[in-house]
Amino acid sequence: MLLLNFTEWKADTYNNTALLYDVKAYVCDAQGQVIAEGVITGRDNLGGSAFNPPGHAKSAVPQAFKRKLEELLNSDQVAGVLN
Repeated sequence: MLLLNFTEWKADTYNNTALLYDVKAYVCDAQGQVIAEGVITGRDNLGGSAFNPPGHAKSAVPQAFKRKLEELLNSDQVAGVLN
């Protein structure tokens, strides 16, 4: 079983878009015991648009979501157990 815990996932846009995140992944065996875990935390600048900041955020945040989940699930701790 894979459990993802999103403690923080926030996009903040004024001129630039900032992504703040704190996500943990837990891999459990058939008995429910945690056998591996991974963590990603941080604050990333996703760039911006002077003319349409919300439009930029609308496309940048989903792309960042994909990248961050790939980073977490491909980490040595998690990927080694899932394979």
